Amino acid sequence: MWKLGVLLVLATCRLSWANPSCDLSSVLPCMMPAIAYMLGPEGQELATLKDGGEINEQQLLGICRLGQSTLGCMKDHIDRCVPRSIPDIHDFMAGTANVMTVCDKPGMYSNAKVLMKCNQKLNATSTKFRRCTEDLSSGIQGMTGGSQATATFSTDPNKALDMWKSGNMLRDLCCKVQNYKNCMGTEVTDKCGADAAAVDTSVFHAMFNTYSCQGRVADCSSVA
Repeated sequence: MWKLGVLLVLATCRLSWANPSCDLSSVLPCMMPAIAYMLGPEGQELATLKDGGEINEQQLLGICRLGQSTLGCMKDHIDRCVPRSIPDIHDFMAGTANVMTVCDKPGMYSNAKVLMKCNQKLNATSTKFRRCTEDLSSGIQGMTGGSQATATFSTDPNKALDMWKSGNMLRDLCCKVQNYKNCMGTEVTDKCGADAAAVDTSVFHAMFNTYSCQGRVADCSSVA
């Protein structure tokens, strides 16, 4: 997903060149709180969790709120500066901002813990999970042309803009996620139990709804 974010930023860069009132310096205030957080004591404390610690509710909510405000700020910039003739950019940004409303929902932390523990277990014990996850990662990398293409886009943002203009980006993303869900089958239930499977399914449906995937996956036969 972060690769799609990179393409989004590069495409916005290209559009901003043609619109002086949308200079990218106006985006910097969106990013500064996140940068300050990651360089500050809270961010440094989170970095230690890679060694096996468990994120607490206050930490998770803090990250969630930070992401919510950053995406909201970015969405305002895109709404103002990106033409409506490129709907995938607007739909992707609106959908991603909508996903972050999870911060406001009761049970967010308990559900996140269930998923994190299940993912740890699946990564350690399930070859199917690792295969399906790798297929999803490779599929998204294929959508963006891979790491070499991302480097090319950074020197020629017109190419990133053309990808968003194609109108296929969200369709391809929805199809990749649908393929992952089909690949996993009952693996979450089998390895983590019914409670984890219910949370996993709710996350899947929330993503499908927020990106209007149901109307896009009918065309998955044309997606490699």
